[in-house]
Amino acid sequence: VVAALTPAQQRTVLAEAKRKQWTISETRQHVRRLRRRPLDSGAAELAGQFRVVLADPDYERMTLLDLEKVPVAAHTRTDSALFLWCPEWLRFKIKIVLDAWGFEHRSAFVWDRQEHGGPHAYLDVTHEHLLIATRGHCPPDHPTPMLDSVISHRGPGRPPQIITDIQRLYDGPYLVLFPGDVVPQ
Repeated sequence: VVAALTPAQQRTVLAEAKRKQWTISETRQHVRRLRRRPLDSGAAELAGQFRVVLADPDYERMTLLDLEKVPVAAHTRTDSALFLWCPEWLRFKIKIVLDAWGFEHRSAFVWDRQEHGGPHAYLDVTHEHLLIATRGHCPPDHPTPMLDSVISHRGPGRPPQIITDIQRLYDGPYLVLFPGDVVPQ
């Protein structure tokens, strides 16, 4: 379990595992956390207050505990909106991140990827959620005409129209965190 670590890290982890009586599984989880690349959110360089946040975390690299530590609340206005990409398997657990960031779930887009997402525990998941949450009082600036809650998009990356949709709903200033496939226009 510790073979991929440096000798010094191996000794530290094994001593801690012995002291805390970790199982092999618990030790493996700890090693994974150690080997994870540092958080790359740009959060340390943030300045100012934003009204609209679009977050696209890499859930393969970041745990919900990692996300809780990103100082979103410190860089959003009292009345602000959050758009947070969330895979189905985290839909009910993501509340801890919303709470840590000071947002309350309001609604969601559902992205119909129109292609197979690969085997999961129960279904071939072909959709993903873009949660909409607010802090304070922040209804859309331009609520009409209403947008459809289902976005159908096949192809590489996130639906490119989502940036336009967010900008149509809310006036900025905007902040994009963890810009993977989503690039602001």
